[in-house]
Amino acid sequence: MYCIVLDLEWNQPFSTRSMVTTPVRLPGEIIQIGAVKLNERLEIVDTFKVMVKPKYYPHMHRKIARLTQISNSDLAYGFPFKQALAYFTAWCPEDAVFLTWGNEDFKILHSNISVHKIKGHHLPKAYDVQRAFSRQIVKERRQYSLIQAMEMIQEPACTAHDALHDAINTVRVLRSGSAFPAE
Repeated sequence: MYCIVLDLEWNQPFSTRSMVTTPVRLPGEIIQIGAVKLNERLEIVDTFKVMVKPKYYPHMHRKIARLTQISNSDLAYGFPFKQALAYFTAWCPEDAVFLTWGNEDFKILHSNISVHKIKGHHLPKAYDVQRAFSRQIVKERRQYSLIQAMEMIQEPACTAHDALHDAINTVRVLRSGSAFPAE
């Protein structure tokens, strides 16, 4: 059995008025998919990273560009979402367990699949490492950012807000305190 630690970066509309709402509400359009494939001993087996060329929010929001260091010209090299998702799906083992830092990534992934009208794509269950970290390691019910968690476990962090780097940081948190997610 493999674990896939998934992280996404997404662009956002410039205003709520410019947000796509049909066929679904699209608060963010995926611009980068990053993931780490782990074996049962939480050892890194492989990594995945792809840029996605946005269709609905094609110009980087200034705040998101600053945060991710992704520019409009970087997006030109991305793959269309359907193709990027196909590459990612082909890379993932069928029986993989998915892990994310927080639950927003899967919500955004679901809305992107819907807005791009991709039929028959089943999202597997994802476990929230952020929640497990807060409840099992810190013994609190508040949310911690991934960078805060890295500081708390005294691990050096890869640059934040890069999808692959954030997936690697999540792996480091997982390894630090057996924060393997419980339902």
